[in-house]
Amino acid sequence: REPERKYAFRHGLTQEAAYRSILQRKRRELHLRVAQALEELFPERTEEFAAVIGHHYAEAADPRAVRHLKAAGDRALRLHALEEAVTHYRRTLALVRRDDEDARLLTDVYLRYGRALELRGDYREALPLYQEFERVARERGDQAMEGAALSAQTTIYSNPTEFVDPDKAAELIARSIELARSRGDKPLLAKLLWSRCQVGLWRGDEDVGVTAGLESAAIAREIGDDEQLAFTLNSLHGVQ
Repeated sequence: REPERKYAFRHGLTQEAAYRSILQRKRRELHLRVAQALEELFPERTEEFAAVIGHHYAEAADPRAVRHLKAAGDRALRLHALEEAVTHYRRTLALVRRDDEDARLLTDVYLRYGRALELRGDYREALPLYQEFERVARERGDQAMEGAALSAQTTIYSNPTEFVDPDKAAELIARSIELARSRGDKPLLAKLLWSRCQVGLWRGDEDVGVTAGLESAAIAREIGDDEQLAFTLNSLHGVQ
């Protein structure tokens, strides 16, 4: 009873039976009210409750579900709770409109979802996800999105994963690196050059690898991308 009265079902089956007895339209109304109530009652804790709020908005077929479920995924990814992150991003992606969704949001969801999959070593799911991202980008005619999708794929093909393929990585890099240069997209360029560095070293061509790696490191330093700088320097480590 303190600090406020709470109610709970004694058994999950009772809860499920009660829930299924409610008409779908009424369910949506109730889910919407719960989501709105949580936002109103805990305005300073929306990140903490993002997964629950997002769930209720999703069940209410309310577009605000996307923002909250993505926030839940972002929080889980920061905490390295990879299973939760994958679950939230998967549900977020199922709700977004790929044809007219904001490009920045869509890109962020695809890349973060893929990153969570990579961190748990699930490259078999990450690679098709990035390939889907590429198709969506091409359908939208969005070159920035396409470059991000290609770069994500090169990371898998140019690193020691089960899909390592220096030739495929080189092909994708060639398709996207000039695009990144022409757009002045320095974060993307630094990542692509790192992949080119990896490809060169895999092929035993240290001149290509080191040249690309040094340029990647210089750009990463310039823009303050410490994570990319760490990846690039790690690749260059030990090269004579």
